[in-house]
Amino acid sequence: MTRKELLKELTSHIVPRDHAGDDARQLLTHVLNISHADLLAHDDEDVSSFQKSRSIRMAKARSRNTPMAYILRSRSFFGRQFAVNDHSLIPRPETEIMVEEAVALCNDSSMFIDVGVGSGAIAVTLNLETNRPIIGTDISKRALKIAKKNARKLEAQVSLHEGSLLEPIWPNELKRHERVIITANLPYLSEDMWNTSPDEVKNYEPKIALVSDASDGLDLYRELLMQINSRREELPKDLFVLLEIDPRQNDLIEPMLDEVAPGISFEIKNDLAGKPRVVILTF
Repeated sequence: MTRKELLKELTSHIVPRDHAGDDARQLLTHVLNISHADLLAHDDEDVSSFQKSRSIRMAKARSRNTPMAYILRSRSFFGRQFAVNDHSLIPRPETEIMVEEAVALCNDSSMFIDVGVGSGAIAVTLNLETNRPIIGTDISKRALKIAKKNARKLEAQVSLHEGSLLEPIWPNELKRHERVIITANLPYLSEDMWNTSPDEVKNYEPKIALVSDASDGLDLYRELLMQINSRREELPKDLFVLLEIDPRQNDLIEPMLDEVAPGISFEIKNDLAGKPRVVILTF
C-alpha cells in the first residue's frame, strides 16, 4: 500500500469528524516520521505493514474523539514539543498569554513559582525563555513524572516538589530573590462548566485537572491566595500572581478577590481570541 492510499483509508476512518483529512495527514506524518512536504512529494512510496496497522489504530482512536495530543503523546506549546499523557492537562495555545505576561514581569532578581505544574509546559517554558530559577508544585505524582520528563528533554532547570500549591516550598528557597512571580493554571471549571465542555475534554482529559468545585470554579484560587496571605512575610515585597480563568468567570473575579484579598490591584488580559484569560495580581 502506498502513502497516498493509506492516507485515503485513514481519512475514511476519521470521517465524519471535521478536518478529517488534516488529522489523517498529521497521524501519517507522525507514524512515518516525515514532514507534510515529504508526504506530498513522495506519496507513491510504499508503507510497511506495521506503519499501516499503527496508523489505522490511531485513526480509529481519533474517530472516537480521542484528543490528538493523547494519540501522538505530545503537544506543541510556545514553539516546543511537550510530552503529554492522560494524567496531565493538554497544553493549550490560550495559556501562552500567561507565559508572555510572566516573562514581561521578569527581571534579573526574579524567580518563578508554577503551582499545579501538570505537564511542565509553563514552568519549562518560563525557564527556557528567561533563564531564571523556577519551582513547580503539583499534588499528582504522575503529573510530576511527565513534568520531569519534559524538563530533561528540553534541558530546562526546574525544581519540582510534590504538594498542594505553596505548601511544599520552604522559605529559604525564596530568600535570594527580590521578585517572585507565581503562575497558576489550576483546575478552574465548575461542575456546570465541565458538563458543557466538548466530549474530547469530558471523556479524555483528567477531571481532577479541570474541575475545582461545584460553585464558581474558583475555590483553588481562593485557597492559593489565602496561602499567600498566611505566608506573606516569607515572600518578597515584589510579588505578582497570574491566574488563568475561563472567559465566563470574568465578572466573578472581582467579588472573589474582595472576599480573599480585598483592595488588591489586578487586571485581566485577553487571549489571542480576545477573550478574558489571565488575571494579573500585584501585591
